[in-house]
Amino acid sequence: MVLLISIFLMSLYWQRTPYSPENALEIFYSYNGAEDELMDPLLLAGRKVIPLLIEQIKHQNMPKRRYAILAVGHLGDSSSLPILEKILTDSSENNYFRCDALLAIAMINSKRGYSLAKRYSKETEEKMTCLSKTSQEILTRIPLEKRTYWEALLGRHQ
Repeated sequence: MVLLISIFLMSLYWQRTPYSPENALEIFYSYNGAEDELMDPLLLAGRKVIPLLIEQIKHQNMPKRRYAILAVGHLGDSSSLPILEKILTDSSENNYFRCDALLAIAMINSKRGYSLAKRYSKETEEKMTCLSKTSQEILTRIPLEKRTYWEALLGRHQ
């Protein structure tokens, strides 16, 4: 039985795990799974994909950018905090990207996320509905839920 489970997990690993950061990004762009699974190719690549993601999420026209920003948060690498804070504080950014950046920051560094959430929770609802709501979520739910490597590998759909 253990052997069968091992073989099953190995086959999943070989089928779903990208070979390189570039391959992970290519799979990510072409992947059409359920919304909660869109970042799985990036999560399966692990932290080695972070430098490539940091470079890509700088571009406002990046395909599936929201999911890439959230993947950075799920991977939890603090080297991405400067670009995430830049997205968050840039008023020319789409508010959804700013909200995702705030959420990713909170996933990586809960104290910093909490501090920023306190600041943005004071924004008026008319001005920043998404940021206000995301801030309230962070202020009331730290630690935030993260999609795990195993959930991505097994294709667990919520």
